[in-house]
Amino acid sequence: MLTLNEQKKRIETLLNSQPIQWQENKNSVYRIPKPDTNKASLWLRITKGSETFTVATSGDLTSFMEKFIQRLIGAPFYSEGNHRDWHKVSYEHASKIVNEFSRIFSKNTKAISTEQITSDIQEIIELTNIDSTEKSSLIQSRIGQGKFREGLLKLWGACSVTQSKHFPLLLASHIKPWSKSNNQERLDPYNGLLLLPNLDKAFDLGFISFDLSGNILISNQLPEYKILGISERMSILIKDKNKAYLKYHQLHVFKNT
Repeated sequence: MLTLNEQKKRIETLLNSQPIQWQENKNSVYRIPKPDTNKASLWLRITKGSETFTVATSGDLTSFMEKFIQRLIGAPFYSEGNHRDWHKVSYEHASKIVNEFSRIFSKNTKAISTEQITSDIQEIIELTNIDSTEKSSLIQSRIGQGKFREGLLKLWGACSVTQSKHFPLLLASHIKPWSKSNNQERLDPYNGLLLLPNLDKAFDLGFISFDLSGNILISNQLPEYKILGISERMSILIKDKNKAYLKYHQLHVFKNT
């Protein structure tokens, strides 16, 4: 059985890997707010004196929060108004709760700064060797919409790995990074995967890749991959035109040492 310190370390690793930023307050209490409002939050307390965690919810998202958490651990320990507390939450259930609400609150955005996206779009606008139609397609691709995403939806039809069809959660992820691709490659659907946020983040940072048979590769720099919902049994149904891009990802993005 993991000690409390080991559980704490794994939970904090999980928190730091999410597609959005958790806010650490004091005494190892983490808060994940609903985007654009302070009226709903999920709180996680890493308890000092026991091998369990405390989860609390507040605000206008209580209904679906409560439904999800109750499926895992039953009724709340404390309930008043729109505030709920669950005490003595196991490490495994805390991990599932963190993953679920990070997906809900991520707003389907990648962890990349607005400034970087703005800079990339400005660079596209200033290009002189392409017409306005192609510029529009490239810009839409950069903000995760338009032609590139549509091509991925048509090509994959679901999450490339899990086959999840919960489309609002799926991210259009370039295999060969945007910054390293030419304009044709940036729009090529074979240079992309549809991924759930946890897989997208790990793939984007090079902690996972896929070999030319479609089997997952997991970096030894990600020892806690199981708590992120990643399994060594995962694979994709690779297409021939994916292979060149995946080879690039393996050689230049994947953390293989």
